[in-house]
Amino acid sequence: MSVGLLIIFTAIVVGDYLYIDGGEISHMEDGTMPNRTNPSHAISHTLSIPLGVSWDNQTVDFNKIPKPSSVPILNNQAAWRDPSGSGFYIRGGVTPYHAQPLPSDMWKFTTDGSGGGFWAKEKRVSSVALSRNIRTTHGAWT
Repeated sequence: MSVGLLIIFTAIVVGDYLYIDGGEISHMEDGTMPNRTNPSHAISHTLSIPLGVSWDNQTVDFNKIPKPSSVPILNNQAAWRDPSGSGFYIRGGVTPYHAQPLPSDMWKFTTDGSGGGFWAKEKRVSSVALSRNIRTTHGAWT
């Protein structure tokens, strides 16, 4: 039996942590999806890894930050750091399982300085301005 694995996510460094958000994990066994109705598993949390300590694949200690149900689970969203250094924003992306796209809102993850934090919808952006934009995915961003 051969097994293939695909992981889709977004990663960004804020402070002394690498934050990994979004996506889904899917796999194939002998070239076919084991479950055709939901061939992947959505990831409903944000991970962080400390960058100020040494680790390897065997010793890495992930912080697991649950996402409230109001925060969308997305693949291939754009992410950028808040200029204040307090967190990062995400926008765009696609939903797992080809689900109905969500409103094109912008979300912010505010870090706590210890590898944790919380998600909230960004309210400083005009919803009228966002509604005029098409949801993007798989695009280049810096």
